[in-house]
Amino acid sequence: MRYFLIVDSIGLGKALLPEVGARDEVFLLPVGRASKRSGSTAVNWPELRLSSSDRIIVCVADSDIREKKLAEIRDAAPKTPVLLVDYGGKYKKLRDEDETFATIEAGALFGAKAAEKWKEIELRKKTAAMRGAIDRGKPLWILVQNDPDPDALASAMALRKLLGLKASAAPIVTLKQVARSENVSMARLLKVKVREVLADDISGAPQVALVDVQPGYFSREFGNVKIVIDHHPRTVKCPGAFVDVRPSCGATSIILMEYLEANGTAIDPSLATALYYGIKTDTLALGREASGGGWRAFSELGPLADHGMVSQMERPRLESAEVAVFVRALRRFYIRRDCLFADLGRVYKEDLVPRIADFVMQIGEHKFSVVWGAVGREVTFAARSLNRAVDSGAVLRDVFGGLGSAGGHRVMARATIPAGVFKKAFGSGAAGKNAVTKKILNAVENLIERG
Repeated sequence: MRYFLIVDSIGLGKALLPEVGARDEVFLLPVGRASKRSGSTAVNWPELRLSSSDRIIVCVADSDIREKKLAEIRDAAPKTPVLLVDYGGKYKKLRDEDETFATIEAGALFGAKAAEKWKEIELRKKTAAMRGAIDRGKPLWILVQNDPDPDALASAMALRKLLGLKASAAPIVTLKQVARSENVSMARLLKVKVREVLADDISGAPQVALVDVQPGYFSREFGNVKIVIDHHPRTVKCPGAFVDVRPSCGATSIILMEYLEANGTAIDPSLATALYYGIKTDTLALGREASGGGWRAFSELGPLADHGMVSQMERPRLESAEVAVFVRALRRFYIRRDCLFADLGRVYKEDLVPRIADFVMQIGEHKFSVVWGAVGREVTFAARSLNRAVDSGAVLRDVFGGLGSAGGHRVMARATIPAGVFKKAFGSGAAGKNAVTKKILNAVENLIERG
């Protein structure tokens, strides 16, 4: 990467040099009095062939020279990121109008603050690309996973806010209704409308954004996908769409929070509560797969969130029929090679499977669990892992990837297989249970051996 430091003080220019990477090229371009003292000539901007991968820092106290240099830069290199040392906050309007432009106070120029500003520019450039990927004259359907969790719901709300779209122009849709008690509670308390639709409806939608999920999650392809934002491991490519997939982030809500902050988008209490709860649930209150961005987002959202409402979401009441399924899990679970398994048989609600997968992780010392149950004409699996060597998503994709939908990340994953396909692949009754157990254990051991 090339850095161009435009300064009216040679001393300040030299002080800036340690702030860029050791392997980067740095060009010191003195102007004003510094130019006269150094004997340098005027900059020939076309010869520099500036691109969007270069970086320009403008630190000039003289306002006339500063304005002249900014005009020259924008004329010669409109796509090159510029970080301007702002004397007095007079450039806020320019920052709002140009996504490749950021300002920083003179006292905060050095160290991490400058790095944050470069990231801000990148996020605002991505936002411009995201907005350019959709047709604002047509409805944008925001598609989330089946029975969307708090992270998915919060991220969908945040994307709608980021794009400046109303609920009527950007409905949140799913192929399977919100069912899990915590998810139902969140949607009800925050008054988030989630519409259940058919796959054919998605194919016929004008344009689609996938949030907290990727095309590979679904059993069929949708050709009208314009945006993909997710934190799960990348599955398949999505040509022609704006894609931001970051497996290093613990939650998609963290990614959307960064976009909102970079663009100066106001976050109301309802959205703050949703994002806070989304991050909290997907990272177990930052106890798993938390990044630096996660800690920052969580701490900034905390004072804005309605914690009384969060408590209500976290502790929905158990129905008596649900208690019976939990008791059944306690009677049926078994442990093989430090892995806990539980075949729940037929269950009346799909959300019971992942809830019990969470619950049984409190039993004994095992670090990996797989729970499954028959729901309607499908068999649903949920996996949980506290073993860094065992990726839940990788295990379920390995075992069930070719049979139905399977996905997730290291600590939690889900798979759904048509009952007929499951029976044909593994059999039924005790034989089917043994076959599934054996195949999952083989997948776990293969991951551990690969390290």
